Amino acid sequence: MKIRTKQNLTVVKAFQTHTYIGQSKPIIILLALVLIFAILCCVTGNYSTGGALVFVVVFFALFYPLALYSANNKLNKSYKSIHDDKVIEYEFLDNAYVVKSFVNGEEVETSKNEYSKIFKVDETTDYVFVYIANNMAHCIDKKDMSSDDLESLRKIMMDKNIKYKNSKR
Repeated sequence: MKIRTKQNLTVVKAFQTHTYIGQSKPIIILLALVLIFAILCCVTGNYSTGGALVFVVVFFALFYPLALYSANNKLNKSYKSIHDDKVIEYEFLDNAYVVKSFVNGEEVETSKNEYSKIFKVDETTDYVFVYIANNMAHCIDKKDMSSDDLESLRKIMMDKNIKYKNSKR
């Protein structure tokens, strides 16, 4: 099965947003728990511990969005290297998958990868992200896939025991 998809800023930004949302949830939950603990400390009369924890929560509540903003700016600068005319072709074989990159119709890069290198697959409403590391993924636009291609991809990943998540965010 072969899938050809354009790589452009829209796809990369969708992946970036998807990744940030996933990474932010545990931090927000942790901050909420620390804040609840701080309030309980203050209510029980332990003002020094409660006050220190409130300071920590406020510090991270301010620092974390600034860190995300800084990371987003760095990524925006790296977007300049992305070609709007770059096409990625994925070919899913029995024992491996091949990724070919084309710029202006000319093949510029090819890599053959084992399925064991896939960390997980996350399917959203518009994209399929094939993660090869925690923050690196092949981004496949579902508009470039037929429903049969999507079913075949799901089956291949399930057959290879690769974690496949269907999230609609």
